[in-house]
Amino acid sequence: MHIQLQGLLTPRSSTEGHRILDSALGWEARLTEVRKDLKGGLRELGDLRRQYEALSAGSATENTKPTDIQEHLRMLESEERLEREKLQDRIRQLQKENLKLTERIIELQGEVQDLNMLQSDLRTAVSVAERFREEAQQKLEICERENQRLRSKG
Repeated sequence: MHIQLQGLLTPRSSTEGHRILDSALGWEARLTEVRKDLKGGLRELGDLRRQYEALSAGSATENTKPTDIQEHLRMLESEERLEREKLQDRIRQLQKENLKLTERIIELQGEVQDLNMLQSDLRTAVSVAERFREEAQQKLEICERENQRLRSKG
């Protein structure tokens, strides 16, 4: 992704391109952190599930009453459901952020294309101006020579 983004944003020495690249890299780092958090949450969810399954399989201690086990299982299920909902909310939030970032990258690509077109137009204008300057310089030299010739005739 870095190489593709750098390829898009390196129209010569554009300071805007560097700012855009830094922003995109920052977002990518943030997404990486969120992925790590999600993986940690999924691991915890798996641990809770294993505890739940162990309790469901009857590995409870002898002192535990059946009602206590059922209550504990309900509590674990509730915690698991809450954790799952939190993770799903976070996933939806990340998907929205991803969509916004994708839209922003598309906008930036359009801006880069516009900048490239402007740069091309500017090069053309400079080239035309240079030709006009050269023609004017040649006409001035011709006029100066004619002027000197006329003065010498006197």
